[in-house]
Amino acid sequence: MKCNMYRRRTQPNNGFTLIEVLVVIAIIALLFSIGVGSYRRVQVNARNVKKVELSRQYINALEFYYDENNGYPNYTTPMKCLGAGITSCQGGGLTPDASLNTELDEYISGPPADQGKVMWGEIDMAGITYVCDDGDDSDGVCEEYLLLWYLEGINQECGQATVQLNFPSFGTSVLTQCQYYSQ
Repeated sequence: MKCNMYRRRTQPNNGFTLIEVLVVIAIIALLFSIGVGSYRRVQVNARNVKKVELSRQYINALEFYYDENNGYPNYTTPMKCLGAGITSCQGGGLTPDASLNTELDEYISGPPADQGKVMWGEIDMAGITYVCDDGDDSDGVCEEYLLLWYLEGINQECGQATVQLNFPSFGTSVLTQCQYYSQ
């Protein structure tokens, strides 16, 4: 019997080549990066919708307050941060006002605070700000008001807001400023 030493033994291929494994890893990494980006957008949209809904609740509460008191809440300091249980809002420049929140408690339970972070660079622009516009009257009755809040991203839907402004990029953050003026 002759023996051929150059003869190869054929064995079934039971594994993957290195190229096949790397291609699969690359595809999984691509799908993962797309999924993470989509998840982040969904989170931002959910926070923005929650903020718009909270602002709508405050608008309704302030209208109920107006109906019963023939005016909106009026204070000597013009800007107030709405919501119980928060320590600051709008970049830390405003603190919540317990008396304003107590007055609105009858019309909005809590009153709820905006607990989400809306980062503009290193500044947290979370919160909803109330500004009484007493006009030129000295009667002490607030006849109009402004609500101001920020949403993450550019050209976001502000709900009932009458003015929408885009804040420029600060680092990686872009904000939409929403303003609601009572009529």
